[in-house]
Amino acid sequence: MAMPNASIDVIVQKRIQSWLDGPYDAETKAKIKQMLKEDPQGLVDAFYTDLSFGTGGLRGIMGVGTNRMNRYTIQTATQGLANYLISQFTSSSNCGVVIGYDSRHHSRLFAEVAAQVLAGNGIHVYLLKDMRPTPYVSFAVRYKNCQAGIMITASHNPAEYNGYKVYWQDGAQVVHPHDLGITKAAEKIQEIAQIKSSTLKDPLIEIVDDKLDEAYLAAIRPLQHFPEINKKEGKNVSIAYTSLHGVGITLAPKALTDWGFSNIHYVKEQIEPNGDFPTVKSPNPENKEALTLGIHTMQQTESDIFDEDFLLERPLLAAIRSPESVVLLIDEVDRIEVETEALLLEILSDFQVSVPELGTIVATTRPSVFLTSNNTRELSEALKRRCVFLDLDYPTIEREQAIIEARIPGISSTLAANCAEVVSWIRSFELKKPPSVSETLDWARTLLVLGRQELTRDDIRVTLNLLLKYSGDTDKIGEALKAAR
Repeated sequence: MAMPNASIDVIVQKRIQSWLDGPYDAETKAKIKQMLKEDPQGLVDAFYTDLSFGTGGLRGIMGVGTNRMNRYTIQTATQGLANYLISQFTSSSNCGVVIGYDSRHHSRLFAEVAAQVLAGNGIHVYLLKDMRPTPYVSFAVRYKNCQAGIMITASHNPAEYNGYKVYWQDGAQVVHPHDLGITKAAEKIQEIAQIKSSTLKDPLIEIVDDKLDEAYLAAIRPLQHFPEINKKEGKNVSIAYTSLHGVGITLAPKALTDWGFSNIHYVKEQIEPNGDFPTVKSPNPENKEALTLGIHTMQQTESDIFDEDFLLERPLLAAIRSPESVVLLIDEVDRIEVETEALLLEILSDFQVSVPELGTIVATTRPSVFLTSNNTRELSEALKRRCVFLDLDYPTIEREQAIIEARIPGISSTLAANCAEVVSWIRSFELKKPPSVSETLDWARTLLVLGRQELTRDDIRVTLNLLLKYSGDTDKIGEALKAAR
């Protein structure tokens, strides 16, 4: 069939014509002809480029064309993966690949197509009998000692999408240099004739049944923080669960029940895996509207997740919620992450804390807030504007001796004075981290336990690591001690 549409670029026309003339199935060719008449611009988008092998694999809209997810783009990607695996592991007999899939349209078909190509290249395939969640494939790759894994899924994308995620032998999604290597290998596949494909009856394709579930559940069981409490009290926790028409339903309830959480309330409208995702725009739990039915079920069943009983009140929140005036000390604010500093800004400007599940909690009585900093980094101007600064230097020798004697009962005045003098001398050097008063106290306690009544040069040398935490600082003071002899 000649290309009749003059509005389509010549190069794109050649790409389309190659599918019309090539060894592609009749249904695919019929769809191309229909789009030529009814949706030529959609056809251009489907053929103007190749679906790129991006971060971890392929993802795109399902349909005909080189820029769509279909059996032929799956074949091309899988032939590239097969060629790369053989190049990395010497022979196809040294390679094994696990293939899983989700509830999206054509996921099972795409998984089977990939399995046939791998088998056609002499690679052993472990094809999951039923749909399973993505982490299951990562686990199976390691459990079966495979060299790679494929998961047919488009994660949280809308229903018209599907994807092809590739995992390496460590169970993680492929990263450099393997992602680039697979991409280059797939780009060399320019014709259907380059693709080797077998049948589903090939003995190299091994169907994996649900017996693997027990191995998976056994592997995640030790990840519990409080297994005994879970077994004893888990049944008292009411949980609302939705898999958003996905495949979490195949394992999450089993895992929860195995851990002791048996009181599960399912979102009935979303419990069945369905590639149309009929109750949501997209199955993305990060979007609040996707969880509308889940939240409704939680409220109807009085489920406990997100309840205030699960809120572990830390000092920051306790200070905000306190009915009485309190003092909040935030030590070494220069060592916290920038994100935590942003939280402090919210506290200091509005005296409130936002907890996503509970809303905004406003202070009834404003706390007095003290921040300490060792000046290891610049604080944000916004934070500094809300503070009154008081610069505190290290204590004098006499003051530090008094602190040592007050905090360490039984220490002699001589040893306390010796410690204070040595620490003051050490701080006179340019160090990455001079000793703090706390470190002085730890050092003095150690010397007292060792039975020292006064300091010798050897005492300082062998206990220097109690005062200094960086090898460069220790070396510098060690050399200074030698020179001072």
